[in-house]
Amino acid sequence: MASWPWYRAVDWNTHISPGPNEIGFDHAYIMAATQDRVPTVYIENGYVDGLDPSDPIEISYKRNYEGQATGKNNPELLSMMWHHGHNGTIVNGVPRIGFMKGGESAKWSDIDMADHFLNKVKNYIKSKKDKPFFLYYGMQQPHVPRTPHPRFVGATSLGPRGDVIAES
Repeated sequence: MASWPWYRAVDWNTHISPGPNEIGFDHAYIMAATQDRVPTVYIENGYVDGLDPSDPIEISYKRNYEGQATGKNNPELLSMMWHHGHNGTIVNGVPRIGFMKGGESAKWSDIDMADHFLNKVKNYIKSKKDKPFFLYYGMQQPHVPRTPHPRFVGATSLGPRGDVIAES
């Protein structure tokens, strides 16, 4: 897993380059940015995973899109309160940095993210079991927002941060 420089103007609806494939990785499955920013999608080999072309992604770090709920204006939709600029687009009840419209079929589930990446890693290892390979697996946890899977909530006495560390 790696992070993309979120501040660049990127067309998320076409091939995204440069990326890990351009610097030597045969396969790359990454987050578009950090877990607290938009777009809240995975990228596989330079393309947004699961993107429906009829629902293109639009991203802005300056203004919201008409009709889109934000953490600042719609606190009743939040599963966690916003802080330190995390008051933009709401995805999975979590307010993000920035504003996003579209890409509904491609959006991730925060609480399933650790399992999602682990399953990708396991499947990759199985597919390459007879060939040597290098795998870089950097986990997103414990970066904010800290969203442990329900089976890890309360696993420690340290709150969400401790719980996501136990999960990872």
